Amino acid sequence: MANPRSLDEIEEDISSIKDDLNGGCFEYLPISEVDRSQIMLESALAQWVLTKLTLTKKSMPGGELLINDFPTFSHASSGFLGAVAALQSSDSGLFSNRRLAALFKESFFKKQSEWPDLVVSDSAFLMCVDTYSKGLPPQLYRDSSPELLTDWDGFRYVIGQLLGSIVSDVSPNKNITLRLDAISSIFYELFKNTHDHARTGINGETIKDSRRALFSRYYSKTQLVELLRNKDKGRFNQAESHVASLLGIYSESRIPPLSPRSVVGIVELSVMDSGPGMAAKWLGRNTEDGNVQDEFSAVMECFGKGQSTVAGGGRGFGLWKVLQHLKSMDGLIRVRTNRVHAVRQFSSLRHVGSDIQPEMIERPKEALYDWRRGFGQTQSEYPLMRGTLVSILVPVEDV
Repeated sequence: MANPRSLDEIEEDISSIKDDLNGGCFEYLPISEVDRSQIMLESALAQWVLTKLTLTKKSMPGGELLINDFPTFSHASSGFLGAVAALQSSDSGLFSNRRLAALFKESFFKKQSEWPDLVVSDSAFLMCVDTYSKGLPPQLYRDSSPELLTDWDGFRYVIGQLLGSIVSDVSPNKNITLRLDAISSIFYELFKNTHDHARTGINGETIKDSRRALFSRYYSKTQLVELLRNKDKGRFNQAESHVASLLGIYSESRIPPLSPRSVVGIVELSVMDSGPGMAAKWLGRNTEDGNVQDEFSAVMECFGKGQSTVAGGGRGFGLWKVLQHLKSMDGLIRVRTNRVHAVRQFSSLRHVGSDIQPEMIERPKEALYDWRRGFGQTQSEYPLMRGTLVSILVPVEDV
């Protein structure tokens, strides 16, 4: 079976695997065959890899996917999707022997420790393997210690390096530079959430194959215009409709265009983990057979200011700040966790779902909306996905 080529195909594929595990043989295609022009697809495929390996590894015939050619596989796993697959599969019986798996991990994290290099690409990422002694990047953890997560200043440096790695012209005349503090705050809140909640299960047990990642991607205006103009405008998903609005491209689907702007590209920032999922962690139970609306409400609680989790009694995740910052940047957020698939965009719908504070400042409510509908908090049916993926889109403009 081919890799999914859209966010909708990811959902369809996971649903089909659940319905027929015996038919769910997992095949890796060459990473070059992934359609990287699709907005948010690469990070979504990484979560798909985690989910599909979890669903299929018990049903796969022994030895079918064994990896025994280290140089070839190491080259194929140089990108984000390949790295997620390789690092996950090293604990899933897909390497031909433990020595080969250990060799790959050692090589990968040695190279990652030297990041950033001088190469400018359209994407960059950092991976964490929590149960591996060398699996925490020093850029995020002081002395690579699991208890020494870097502070906000450290994250601001990392985000600056990520942006410099993917946007060749990060200069003072770009709004992305002016918004570095806000973007750093978003990333810090999102990643700290994985540090606090995604490394352990719903009962506090250590997740032995815990993986976490930061991913960044830059889409140029030229790429985006070509993608959107070659697509049926009536079939734009939420992210495509949002970008079309920012670029002034008319969409027959949901969102009218904004007034012309000097948008030169879009930055995607994503945080992914392989934990129990936001809803499961908040509720303190598995969510596969529960009420999907309860899961959605639990995720909304995660965005609540100053709330405390049921499991562990900690304070709120602080993710409410993400919505405030995104509104100031005309951004979008997508959340995929457990059976929840939610979105909030702050382009043409920036005033929807907001409160006027006593000081006459408009602030967004802690609310996300159903991905398929684009508005409203009644959740559609989605398959169970492993972990949590939170992605944001931020426009890059000349100012």
